[in-house]
Amino acid sequence: MVLNNNTCSDRPPSTLLLCSGGIDSIFLAYQYRMSIHALMFFDYGQPSAKQEAEAVAYFGELLGLPVVTVWLPLQSTALTGSDACVVPERNLIMCAYALHYATVNKLTKVYYGAIKEDHEQYVDCRPQWVNRLSALRKSPAPRNTKNNHQLTVEAELIAPIINMTKSNIIVDAMEYGIPIDRTWSCYNPTDGAQCGVCASCTLLQDAIKEAALRGLYRDCP
Repeated sequence: MVLNNNTCSDRPPSTLLLCSGGIDSIFLAYQYRMSIHALMFFDYGQPSAKQEAEAVAYFGELLGLPVVTVWLPLQSTALTGSDACVVPERNLIMCAYALHYATVNKLTKVYYGAIKEDHEQYVDCRPQWVNRLSALRKSPAPRNTKNNHQLTVEAELIAPIINMTKSNIIVDAMEYGIPIDRTWSCYNPTDGAQCGVCASCTLLQDAIKEAALRGLYRDCP
């Protein structure tokens, strides 16, 4: 694995990372930790909000990164039952707020952890979606007509691992020494534990098994 150069940058932190406590966003936290200003966690009433928040707090403290928690009043009917993972426009709303926060705080990048397996089910996890949103925001920024300079520097939305598979993320996460068992991926916890059967749990389990078959994950349950 090649470490990203941003992990060794001497520049001040300029990146805001959307972080759910799952392996994808935690992997990004490790990979870009030296350039990250803060982790942003969204509580939108999801069944796993408590466990996700605890995971984000754990890794934030472990990596020395502050956590910004944001409450979003999304429609509750989309947050129950077996389809709780599909919340209309969730990523659009989260990314829009994150871009607002980053711009106000003079940050230049917003990272979020969409991955390759997300492309089919989630429109807002596809490269085309990221590209279109980025293009929409590339209109000229307001200028101070007196001094002829831009009033703000707009942050850029980036999905660094959007073409990586979950199994490859697992392998790279192990090289960083990430305690995968402290991440949280479950949409519908049962008695405080990961259910093991929701789409997110299944994807993680399949990725671990695939990595194990390749001889790259020895502690596969």
